[in-house]
Amino acid sequence: VGVSNLFHTFSVSNMASNYPKNLFVLSGLDPNFGFSIIVAMLFVSGIYFMLRDSIVKNATVKSGTKRFFGLMVVGYFLPVLILFSFYLGDMTIATQNRFVLFLLPLLIWPTVYTLSRLYFFSGHAFKYEISVFLVFHFIYFLPYGGEQYLANSLLLPYEYEKTICVLKNNYGNNKRILVIADNPSLYLIQKYSAVSIQYINAHMAEVKKMSAQYDHLVILDRHDAGRTASHISLIKKLDATALKTFKLGPNTRMTLYESADF
Repeated sequence: VGVSNLFHTFSVSNMASNYPKNLFVLSGLDPNFGFSIIVAMLFVSGIYFMLRDSIVKNATVKSGTKRFFGLMVVGYFLPVLILFSFYLGDMTIATQNRFVLFLLPLLIWPTVYTLSRLYFFSGHAFKYEISVFLVFHFIYFLPYGGEQYLANSLLLPYEYEKTICVLKNNYGNNKRILVIADNPSLYLIQKYSAVSIQYINAHMAEVKKMSAQYDHLVILDRHDAGRTASHISLIKKLDATALKTFKLGPNTRMTLYESADF
């Protein structure tokens, strides 16, 4: 991806295009993008409270509020303007979403400011409710963080590239290979024969009758939450041995098995 003119790298038109998408990300309407709608609401409330407390004289507010709010505006909105005006400043893109993480501390300060006001200027019972609510927030959004939607969305192209590389390194230009994979269509376009694990489990006899058409049978076994007992049983049934294992992510790896008895 590139720009036709160097002056379009950062521009107002880029900002106009990126702003609605990035606002959606920061609003937390889809937690898969890494933000919470509850934190977003507390952030907006915090901005209001900090702005009000920096203007209205209040004995309960520390004198540093106005200075802190001014520093936060410069430290938050200036980077946002730069980020949003970048031609690749769309935070809905998985590879670009990471750049918005530097804004997290600045999102948290107004959020904490709101919570501190609610906590210290409320009754004892309400303090207990706030604590319970925060625990609920953590429990509810924890699975979204564990799922790592954006990171996993990038794994398939990487898995495909690495698998093709292993097949070419081990078999060269030989296309007489039957690949068993969760996404067989990826390998059909490379002129390999490919079927899904579900298909071969249901039609093992028919596939074995065509074994003369293939020099090798390769099983792709992805070790993650989607791995099922059918993967393991198929590997044992075909007496397959590990050909190559490579890492896809923090908790995901791929092993290619070759069947000796097919």
